[in-house]
Amino acid sequence: MNQIKKYLSIAVLSAAALIFSNRISTAAAEIPSADITIDYDNQKLTVQENTAQNKDLQIYVAVPSMKTVKQKNDAGVTVKNKVLAASAWDSYDYDPAKGVDIDLSWINRKKDTYLQIKGNQNADPVTIKFPAALLKVSAVFDPVNATVSMQDITNKKQPVVIKDQAIEYKVPYGKWKTYNGIDGELSMYQVRGASLEFRLAAHDKESLNVTDPVPETAELFDAAGKGILIYEAGNFPGIEKKVKIKKRAASPKAVVDYAKHQFKLSANTEYRVLSQTQKSAWTDFTDPTSRLKLSDLKQYITGDTAILETRKKAAASNSHSASSKLEFAMPSVLPVFTTSPNVSPNQIVESDIIYNSVGSSEDDCDIYVSYVYKESTKQLTGIQFSNTTTQKYEVFISKNGVIPEPDAAVHTIRAKASENDKDAETFISTKYVTIGDKIYIRKKANTKTKEWSSYFAGLGKIDFNSTHVK
Repeated sequence: MNQIKKYLSIAVLSAAALIFSNRISTAAAEIPSADITIDYDNQKLTVQENTAQNKDLQIYVAVPSMKTVKQKNDAGVTVKNKVLAASAWDSYDYDPAKGVDIDLSWINRKKDTYLQIKGNQNADPVTIKFPAALLKVSAVFDPVNATVSMQDITNKKQPVVIKDQAIEYKVPYGKWKTYNGIDGELSMYQVRGASLEFRLAAHDKESLNVTDPVPETAELFDAAGKGILIYEAGNFPGIEKKVKIKKRAASPKAVVDYAKHQFKLSANTEYRVLSQTQKSAWTDFTDPTSRLKLSDLKQYITGDTAILETRKKAAASNSHSASSKLEFAMPSVLPVFTTSPNVSPNQIVESDIIYNSVGSSEDDCDIYVSYVYKESTKQLTGIQFSNTTTQKYEVFISKNGVIPEPDAAVHTIRAKASENDKDAETFISTKYVTIGDKIYIRKKANTKTKEWSSYFAGLGKIDFNSTHVK
């Protein structure tokens, strides 16, 4: 139920006040305001005489007309007054147990409407004003914050955001619910797009009772020139405005370079990483000419798999796009077997490169490495890799011992065409490799199967001397 505010309170004015103001009509018997309530959602008025001394058998309701009439005030001065006069009354049988309901759905919200109510016992009319609704309103959707603001556009050049009234919204065929105005409140409708309806909610949901009446000058009068006490009602729900929320734009996809451990992102993109136990914050990718490195994401990754989520950043008038998710496994660690004493796998050793081989044991190696030298001069001409598998490998020759980055220039180690073929051999001459260089090796990336190149593993240092000559 909704409250009707007393626009002009019932009071007995002092003699001095009566000299300068119009007479106020005070009734000895009217339906108490506490016995009248309004349900704005269902647009009805209920009279339930709980406090009235005299109980009515019938309730009468009229819609008075308003005219400007010349009348004399208490000082005998002729003035122009706005006069309310009711000529036709609708009658309702009063039920003491349930009261009586009066339909209000017919009220025209485009203008102020007055309603007068009385009973056969409480015969002095109670006058209620239903103010005109705010008709020129707009509902504006902010796609960046996923919020809606309603504006008074009576002056189209200077719209005013409505802040002092509650707002409601609903989906098609749904129920009205309170809109809280919180950032992101409507974001779920941006996933597929939606058409919503917004309106100013009904307000004043208390009884018509006024606890502290204050005398005011009359604005409306009866035919005898007496001021009429006006109870001002609250508002019915406002004009319904449709808001179309667009579906988010298609998501930009990250392009993966499986060999270099990089992601190529488009301009104005932001990204985050989701792994088994954590989720990073959205991070701006500011330079589309650069690449997002897998190593930059490792701090957010727990476990062997992760998801890179990318989306177009929000702009001044557009929300961020839908997101694109790229699931990937982390690169493998290449096992390196060494026959050198007191040396762990994957550790660079200051010994013959032949002592470090790719595999799980000396008897189960994928790659074997050997020196190649000229018989006549006993000088090193290069190194040779023998690949026993169909997996291609890549090697990096480090001149200063620095461990290579994934995007370093490499030499490809050929693979067997099939398991039944003989070992594939690759020769790298001293044009590229010399004594003292350190060799790193990794599995080559496979774009078709979406496999990264493995992390580089150290094979060893080239230390060719006469002991290697048979």
